[in-house]
Amino acid sequence: MKGYLMFFVSILILSIGLLTACNKEQYNYLDKTKTSTEIEETENRLEKVFNMYLGLFSNKQQARRDGSPLYRSQEIISVPIWPKRGNEYWLYVCWLQEDRPDDLLSQEVWNFKKKDRETIEVVMYDLPNKDKYVSDWRKKEPLANLDVDDLIYNEGCTASITRDDQNSFTITGAACYRDLSDVIKYVEINGKIDPNSIFLYNKMLDKDKEVLFSYKKGLQFIRQPKIFPKYLEIDE
Repeated sequence: MKGYLMFFVSILILSIGLLTACNKEQYNYLDKTKTSTEIEETENRLEKVFNMYLGLFSNKQQARRDGSPLYRSQEIISVPIWPKRGNEYWLYVCWLQEDRPDDLLSQEVWNFKKKDRETIEVVMYDLPNKDKYVSDWRKKEPLANLDVDDLIYNEGCTASITRDDQNSFTITGAACYRDLSDVIKYVEINGKIDPNSIFLYNKMLDKDKEVLFSYKKGLQFIRQPKIFPKYLEIDE
């Protein structure tokens, strides 16, 4: 009798566990991003540029062609944050080696503002206690327990975006302090963006702002589909 009771209890616990798992919502972390077609059709320039940066991007094709460690396969994941701030444009951007989503190369918060008729300004911030937020891009409300006052602004971390043509833009910035390694202390941002891609020609600088290396051919990140994205998990 005791054995039968233990068997019944085990089956009951297993059933409850399976039912709970089935009831969990599978959240698409790219749900609040737009497709390249939707971006192309956006008329508001600030909104258009902001959405160009949102999504999952990969330079896998370039890495396979080049074969250089400098152009190894990497990914960018950017998701919008803080929708309750109304008409402000904030995103959380993470840079990672392909298939290593929990070991980020960098993670930042970017704020997009209209500087003048022709220019969009991007202010880039560091996060406090970065390790706490490594997986926050997977959540429905990333960085929900942070506010603007918690962010860390470092020297030179402001860039400008200007339009090349209707759907292509250029981003340029000064030496932005980023403690990325024992030797890489600054990043000078330079790139081109359009609805389907982000090309970065960044320069990596040492503590004296001397160039260590640069991506002369550009890191060529291509937008990935938002339906059935990589790294999709069950959200608790």
